[in-house]
Amino acid sequence: MKFIFNTLVAIAMTLSTNTFSAEPISPVVRMPHAVEVATFKLKPGATDGQMLELEARIRKGAISKQPGYISRELGKDEATGMWLMVMRFDTRKNMDAWVANLKTVPEMKEMAGLLDMSSMQMAFYQSLL
Repeated sequence: MKFIFNTLVAIAMTLSTNTFSAEPISPVVRMPHAVEVATFKLKPGATDGQMLELEARIRKGAISKQPGYISRELGKDEATGMWLMVMRFDTRKNMDAWVANLKTVPEMKEMAGLLDMSSMQMAFYQSLL
């Protein structure tokens, strides 16, 4: 019981220092799927508000119509200013199709203007469960 309490306290403390925005995750996510994880910082002068407003438009725009799209999650570590984006697609093929299409999506071009590209790191995974 003490372990559960300590775990809940640790989660609450983490949530109090980090911001997180996520779409509801479909039960489909429990099946194997492709995952992209990206970390980045914003350029000097870019605001959290700009990033969050743009993310809302991205989720309602072209990505929502992309075959195989499941979700995007966005979080920020307030202490370091580092952002985390987790994106899920049903297959790597469908994720790659989205990534190949990024230069044609106006909101993604706008996002590139907010990001410090020298801080960007991306990794791709295949979930197994």
